[in-house]
Amino acid sequence: MDLAAKGLQSFEGSFELPYPLPKLDLIGVPEVSMGGMENWGAIIFRTTNLLLDPEDSALDTKQRIAETILHDISHMWFGDLVTTRYWDGLSLKEGFATLLSWYAVDKMLLGFLCRKHPS
Repeated sequence: MDLAAKGLQSFEGSFELPYPLPKLDLIGVPEVSMGGMENWGAIIFRTTNLLLDPEDSALDTKQRIAETILHDISHMWFGDLVTTRYWDGLSLKEGFATLLSWYAVDKMLLGFLCRKHPS
């Protein structure tokens, strides 16, 4: 959850636009088809994409979870606050969120995760 709080602050600074809601709920659901689904003020995650044991998780698992959480948090700005007019802009919204999650993981975790390659 520390990552989510830092991510929210990081995106607020990067976008120079505060998160407009009083809270953001991160909800873990064991059996859900997608890795994460952003909704305005609440993000639903497959539990395996939200929770981990930091002492007992592989590096690639930590990176995947960090990218998933930050991807969906970035949607609070790109996709929820500002969105495309039609569904044909979905790839643009998802592309921005993916790029922003990679940038945030690299920035927040001091480049460590993005520069390591799982074996």
